[in-house]
Amino acid sequence: MKVETRLSFFYNLVSELSYFFQCIYLTMMNHMKAHILHNTAKQLLLDLLKNDTLLKDQDIMVRIEEIVNSCKEKENIHPLKFSPVVIDDDCNIVFPVFSDTPLKMQYLWKTIYIFLLLKKDGVNFSKLSFYRDDLYQIYQLVSKEKNMDARKINKTLERLSSKGSNVPHEICSRIRSILKKVVPEDVFPNYDIVVKRGGVHIVLLDRALLIVNNEKLSVFRD
Repeated sequence: MKVETRLSFFYNLVSELSYFFQCIYLTMMNHMKAHILHNTAKQLLLDLLKNDTLLKDQDIMVRIEEIVNSCKEKENIHPLKFSPVVIDDDCNIVFPVFSDTPLKMQYLWKTIYIFLLLKKDGVNFSKLSFYRDDLYQIYQLVSKEKNMDARKINKTLERLSSKGSNVPHEICSRIRSILKKVVPEDVFPNYDIVVKRGGVHIVLLDRALLIVNNEKLSVFRD
């Protein structure tokens, strides 16, 4: 790691290292039993780091790298950071903590994902035919094509819900690929479509994190 890179990284972390700052100066001034406030210690340390010679000192750079690595380890044990799932008025799906960009999905894929987000207990895909009316209305809202040929929608949903159809599983695979581009790996299982015992497909997301701004979609929510 170059000296300039280390310095930049260290400056970004310096506000979090109050304990380290105070330890340095309390050690230096131990014989005086002095207590140095965080802001004072921080300013003194920043003033010292303006000296380029100090940044070429191997002992100092080793210590800085130890602190940086320690901070990284602490970050790894912090609670996982989740994002709300926002479905806006136009049925766009956004994970605002992870990205401001709506997920790009085909209408049918988005219909399935929204449908499962709205069904907190999940749905057995072998029983999708019982939800065809719900899927039809969600599909219309997602596509925003009010005059779309009903026969075309029904034909698509028939392929989706017909007994033994592999289409739902293929769609889940497509959705999973799209989610992986946005959702961090450590929290991914909470946003993915998973299969529970009995063949129930479900999104495990805490529904307190689901925000549905489209009022017409809200009627399908469990």
